[in-house]
Amino acid sequence: MNQNFEYFQISQKSRYAIRALLQLALLDSREPVGVKKLADAQDIPSRFLEVILSELRQGGFVLSVRGKRGGYMLAHQPRQITIGQIIRFVESVQNKQFSCDGIFSQRIKAGDFSENWLFNQINGAISEILDGVTLEELIRKESAHKAAYVENYVI
Repeated sequence: MNQNFEYFQISQKSRYAIRALLQLALLDSREPVGVKKLADAQDIPSRFLEVILSELRQGGFVLSVRGKRGGYMLAHQPRQITIGQIIRFVESVQNKQFSCDGIFSQRIKAGDFSENWLFNQINGAISEILDGVTLEELIRKESAHKAAYVENYVI
């Protein structure tokens, strides 16, 4: 019996960041895309998306253009942006805001070394996968899925 474990969890903010960047990549626009259009396309709350895009701009993932025809566009080609980069950036920004380092004293217990080793192995494997997947690859997967999907109309 093969069971999958679900250890890997990322914040909703990281998921929204990935979806917003993927949407920008899918649109492949040389023109800026407005927050409302991105939010509607990916079902992300607009106010939350504004915060995320502002952070992504500071991280160098997107460019912003002000004005009536303003909005956001990718700062790099989709093949140059990995999912690992996005998650690492968003999670590091989030963790800076809620850091608790030094509050609790660390006590070494039996099994700490082997447990740390195990989770370092898991994190390493996850990082390797996420760093190997670009927005361009997600675009290909999305396009292949849409091409394979055939709507079934029943009258």
